[in-house]
Amino acid sequence: MPSRQAARLMLVPLMLLATWAPPRALGAILMADGLAGIGDEPLAEAAKEATEDIDALPKFDLMIVIPSRARTDRERRLAVRETWAQYLNASAVNCTSCVSRTAKILFVVGKEDQEQNITEEAGQFGDLAELDDFKEPTSLTGATEMVQRSIRYALEHFRFNLLLKVDQSNWVFMDRLLEFLEDQHLFDINAMMPGVYVGNFASKDYASSSNESLSLKALTGSMAIPLYAKGGAYLLSPDLCEFIAGMGAASEDTSGAPKWGEDYGWAPVPRLVDLPNEDLSIGLWLQAVNHSKVEATIVGDDAGCSEERPLIDRVTGAAEMQQRWQSFVRQGSVCERSSHQLLQRGPESRAGF
Repeated sequence: MPSRQAARLMLVPLMLLATWAPPRALGAILMADGLAGIGDEPLAEAAKEATEDIDALPKFDLMIVIPSRARTDRERRLAVRETWAQYLNASAVNCTSCVSRTAKILFVVGKEDQEQNITEEAGQFGDLAELDDFKEPTSLTGATEMVQRSIRYALEHFRFNLLLKVDQSNWVFMDRLLEFLEDQHLFDINAMMPGVYVGNFASKDYASSSNESLSLKALTGSMAIPLYAKGGAYLLSPDLCEFIAGMGAASEDTSGAPKWGEDYGWAPVPRLVDLPNEDLSIGLWLQAVNHSKVEATIVGDDAGCSEERPLIDRVTGAAEMQQRWQSFVRQGSVCERSSHQLLQRGPESRAGF
């Protein structure tokens, strides 16, 4: 069910002003939503303490959220940890921009029957959370809800200046990204000003004649595609995360106050519409919210070594990630791949989320 602070947010017009306020009454939220971190007692203790003191929540400049599938995506999670996540390992990489800012990578999975495997992985790496009240999606629409719930989880368990959502097939050039965010002063957003939605809004939209347009027409009467960030990766300020997290998810019981306590209004919390295209869903959800869009070079193919030097691109899979990182370790650049490695590249795909 939606978080307690989100239900209150629904009752005031300030929601559309996109003014950020930290999550409140966190202990009650965690119990109500059934959301809990796994294998991370300090996180659970911090969440409990934050019921009285929001400042007790772990705080990061950049929160990186990666929706995942518990069993089928284990190899991809390992590939991320062993490759571009190492930019944040000061003992492995000399990344000047990475030293000046704090970042947290968090994989979020749905409820898994084989609980022990998830618990062991979470205990080993400390970067995995499970949504106890939401099973892994079996459809593209379910994947959109998974993203919404992942954002909610991050908001209720952490404080952050910006949230970056990426797919497991994305490669994040952390040095480039952090330099860009610094140059654009995006870590220093005034909470009293409208939030920011950062991504690739400029590239051609290939969905204009697709099922996405038909879905939009059924909902809105128009096939016009709203402006949205493409490429599977985008950044959101906390107020926009609050808006997305506070709305009901597609499969939630949003039937109202009798179940949720006197802090809520009597009216049910509305649900956000889930489209098969999660990126498009985010753009649609934010249309009514006051915010600024910031263009960033994020691409949907393997173009990290092109002249435009994207902040984030996409690779074929775990093997390609490992090849990139091996090149970085050997030669100091992911762009110095051998011709043999280039020939091994398969067709671009967006497996997983």
